[in-house]
Amino acid sequence: MKLTVMLICFAAAVGLLATAESKSDELGKDTASPKPDASDKFIGKEAGEVRDDNGLKMKLVWCPPGVVTMENVDVIAEPAAKKQDKPNNDDDEVDPKDEPASKPRLTKRIAPVKVFLTQGYWLGKYEVTQSEWKQVMNSEPWNGQDCTKEGADYPATFVSWDDAVDFCRKLTEQERQAGRLSNDWEYTLPTEAQWERACRARTETKFSFGDDESKLGDYAWFEENALNAGEQYAHRMGQKKANPWGLWDMHGNVWEWCRDVYTEKLPGGRDPEVKSDEKTKGSSRVIRGGSWLHGAPSCRSGSRSGSQPDVGVNVLGFRPALAGADNSPEAALPVGKWKVEFTNGVTEVCDILDFDGGQVTVDEPRRTSRGTVVVKHGSAVMTFHDDRVERWTAVGKRFVVEHWFPGSGFPAATPVLGIAERTP
Repeated sequence: MKLTVMLICFAAAVGLLATAESKSDELGKDTASPKPDASDKFIGKEAGEVRDDNGLKMKLVWCPPGVVTMENVDVIAEPAAKKQDKPNNDDDEVDPKDEPASKPRLTKRIAPVKVFLTQGYWLGKYEVTQSEWKQVMNSEPWNGQDCTKEGADYPATFVSWDDAVDFCRKLTEQERQAGRLSNDWEYTLPTEAQWERACRARTETKFSFGDDESKLGDYAWFEENALNAGEQYAHRMGQKKANPWGLWDMHGNVWEWCRDVYTEKLPGGRDPEVKSDEKTKGSSRVIRGGSWLHGAPSCRSGSRSGSQPDVGVNVLGFRPALAGADNSPEAALPVGKWKVEFTNGVTEVCDILDFDGGQVTVDEPRRTSRGTVVVKHGSAVMTFHDDRVERWTAVGKRFVVEHWFPGSGFPAATPVLGIAERTP
């Protein structure tokens, strides 16, 4: 059985860093004086890393690229059991013909959906607070509403999807005008896949802390410890335990808006997003995480629902993502050594020897493997001398590299991920 390895090569210090003296080292050359690529500082180093270098001092947590297993839930109606005719020997016995017909039994079947996020992103450590909302939007949509507490550290509620998108747009504009944000990055709502990867934090259990529902009260405000306890409102940020990446209230408190249009079936695949168009302009948008009003099942990592984009209520809020903008220039792959750390604990070195005229030469000393690749339209296929095959795909300012190892069952179904970074 073959092993598939996917590398995510971070093309650091490309384009704007290049000088006449570094022509042999990088693509995207610039004869001007060296100056840092403003987007490089936005790439995190490890999961859970925190930054707050924005005007709001909003804390953001780094979520690295990788795989997340989401869930499609199918409701299956099983046929009712046929009634067996039997002799009626008792006058008191009910005639089977008079018995109510059996109803079909509904069962749920969960089908795993594999998703590969090729780019890392930052996500709000907490849900957007009332203080943060007022600083950007200069409004208080929760003021005077039922089942709401007011205070700087309480989540901003009665915020519609349209409002949340507008908040992210205005925050992006403010940060760029202040010189704190590169044009290659923007504040936005997370996609549904980004939200779930952050919530799970590499776990595959019902909740980010495991399968034991009895522990949910340690991590979440939900029906049992809020609604049924007479505390019928969204609670202050950070009062419960965080998930493994240091994100608070991913379970419960308030449902959180995501960018996607809601569909019954998840698309899966690479960087999925169900986008809005003229036909789906008024369609429901995805909400995730559950709330103080709902039970434990709604707070599972894989639980999903939807709401109309113009609806704002006391159980709805959001947290922003800071992600690469769609206008990011295509990746350039500099020559040099790349240190690759895989999720299975293996560390290797990949040496990019040459990138000239669209030809890439890669050397992996550990396997004494070498090969070339022709890049066309941002993707390419490489064949090594030992018959291994690679596919390289440019995504923004980085490359996704998928390794196939020939053998029975090629290509392998189980990937091993690695993060590649330039070495000094």
